[in-house]
Amino acid sequence: MTDLPWEPKKAGLAADWVFGYGSIMNNQSRATTTTTCNNNNNNAAPGAEDSASGVLLARLKPSFGMVRCWNFRSLTGFTAVGLRERAGHEPLAPVVGVLFAASGSMAAFDERERGYERLALQLDDLDFGPLGSAAPGEHHQAQLPLQEALRHAILSASPPRLWVYVPSASSSHAPSEDFPICQTYVDTVLQGCLAWGGLALAQEWVTTTFGWSPYFLNDAPLSRRPWLHRQRHAEIDSVLSQHAEWTRSRERRHPEEFASHWMSGLRGMWGVPPRNRNFVGREQALANLKEALRSARDGKEEAPGITIIETVGLGGVGKTQMAVEYCHRHYQAADDKICSYGLVVWLNAEFPDSIAAGFRQLAADSGLVVKDMHNEEIVAEMCSRLYRTGCPWLLVFDNVEDRGVLQAYLPRGGFRAGHVLVTTRHALPGMPSDRRVSLDCFCPEESVDFLRQAAGDHALHPAGETTVGRLVADALGHLPLALAMAAAYMAHCDATCAEYLERLRSSDTSAILSIDSQKLSGYPMGFVESLLLSLRQMGQEEARLQDELQGAAGGRISARAVLGCLCFLAPDSITKSLMRLLVQELRQAALVQASAQLATGAGSVASGALGATLLLRPRQELESLACCILALRKAWAFDPADTNTWPEAGTHLEHVKAVGQHLDELLRNCAAAGRPLPVSSAQSLDGAAVLLTEAALYLSMALSRFDEANAALETATRLGVLRLKQLLPEAAEALLRESLQMKRSLRGTVCNTKD
Repeated sequence: MTDLPWEPKKAGLAADWVFGYGSIMNNQSRATTTTTCNNNNNNAAPGAEDSASGVLLARLKPSFGMVRCWNFRSLTGFTAVGLRERAGHEPLAPVVGVLFAASGSMAAFDERERGYERLALQLDDLDFGPLGSAAPGEHHQAQLPLQEALRHAILSASPPRLWVYVPSASSSHAPSEDFPICQTYVDTVLQGCLAWGGLALAQEWVTTTFGWSPYFLNDAPLSRRPWLHRQRHAEIDSVLSQHAEWTRSRERRHPEEFASHWMSGLRGMWGVPPRNRNFVGREQALANLKEALRSARDGKEEAPGITIIETVGLGGVGKTQMAVEYCHRHYQAADDKICSYGLVVWLNAEFPDSIAAGFRQLAADSGLVVKDMHNEEIVAEMCSRLYRTGCPWLLVFDNVEDRGVLQAYLPRGGFRAGHVLVTTRHALPGMPSDRRVSLDCFCPEESVDFLRQAAGDHALHPAGETTVGRLVADALGHLPLALAMAAAYMAHCDATCAEYLERLRSSDTSAILSIDSQKLSGYPMGFVESLLLSLRQMGQEEARLQDELQGAAGGRISARAVLGCLCFLAPDSITKSLMRLLVQELRQAALVQASAQLATGAGSVASGALGATLLLRPRQELESLACCILALRKAWAFDPADTNTWPEAGTHLEHVKAVGQHLDELLRNCAAAGRPLPVSSAQSLDGAAVLLTEAALYLSMALSRFDEANAALETATRLGVLRLKQLLPEAAEALLRESLQMKRSLRGTVCNTKD
């Protein structure tokens, strides 16, 4: 054994040594750390800082299984380096660092390294290597004798305790706009590397550190004048620039640039429905969608601009569910560079107003103060943010009817790639065929798989039920929506496919045969039978409830009546609060449970033309319409002078417009037939006039949709005159003349505004 210049015990060789691989490599930073820890350590021996001081350049061997990475989220608002397990595709790389003596108890070091976990090392985990393996720096040269002595002392003494700090799971995160890589931290580390081993060691540290990120903040004081505050800045910047593709140094930004680029950016998933746990099949359609997006990009990951793809298919075929699945699969997808998104936004696009309301809510959730802002200003600001954002984004416009509406809600380009996915029942005019993905009904195998997944294994047991499941799917036309209703029925009633098929075949089809076929064009008749069978089951369960509950004055009202009311509203965004108001208006507490079963997990239900066709009867229309008006009157809270009420009004606007359209049609039909409007409730008539008047104000003030505002005012005026005729027939004519004059004035104002 080589003779040592001193005996370890007499020299006070520390029992604990720490391997540091970040800022601790800087001599000044390490001295500050050890001094602070010793000052906080009551167990430190007197003079420990002098007798036990020592540091060795060392490398953590690849066999330890970890690599250095930017992954420690500091409580002070930046990302530092840590260790993590090496991924299989990553190259083997030693972790260069320093091994330094820790005096006394390790508790003080644990406190200093809060957020890290201390792991034990063995001597075999470290490679001290030949001292001249790297081009020595001045600090290394000056300490060569001490280094050699310490190395022999550690290797020859009784095994010391060696430690390394690794980020805990809760502290391990990649850099972000809120926790960036900071230039001052990089400078601290690389200044230490330059002192230990010159440019060669600095380059080794840079190239063996993973996770460099575009979230790179040049936080040095007066960062545009690096010679003032950054020691050895030229050498450090040279190393970073030499490996710019690895270090992302070209994306390093000064503070004001960083704030402008990242803080105004958008991240995350917004408005995307929950993932459907029963989603099956559609793999080919999803592959076609990805291929269409890739082809439009020519396979270029960084190609800027916008790509629009439409998904076309029959209502109920599963366009929305496939889009939801695509969103969840490709949000931050690490294995797909072209179709991976840092921002995914989902917008209900059936009506222009619903898109505008979605943008307004997105802006508010993104931190934009939308109070006193018109929708055009909000849309312009959000499009600007989409243009500037540094991450790939995806906008989903669900259930589009008019392609022309989309253009107002899209930026004219993008700093990074932007994808737009449109779901629609009809191919949009002007859309190239290679940007279209058609979606058909399930194939037989997918239908059976879906029934098994959604209805449960019992529905397809025994084994022979698979064939019957195929017959059920055939009867329902393999339409996913029809299969979903069938699966829900079987799961709820604990029925097998054979039992469901028997009930389906024995159901009364007289109601189906009486339905206007034009209103149900495109829907297989098996789908209608499935819906009626589900409605019949609901009615049977409700009858049992009503045997136990006494109806309120006016008789019992069924859940079918609730559905009938929903048919007069817009098909989407029927909130639970509005449902409760409808139930109150129907005066039947027993229907609360039924309405709750209709609500989705997101707090809303959907209705449509098909439901209206199946559910409504002429004698029920007026009662249902009156209930809708009274419920909306309670839900509607719009104050033109208080912009805080505008967002809430926007959620109910489409329902008010839908009721107005039904009333307008009813008024026209009565006028054509020469009969008075059979009003079921004067209160509902008054409420409708007030609703439409205030909706007109909202349309003009918040949305600048003057034509729609004018139409709403016309209907409100006719309702007001009708109500006045009932009370004061002679005054009605005078009011009508005055209202016509006001309407002409309004029309002139609208025209001037447009000009």
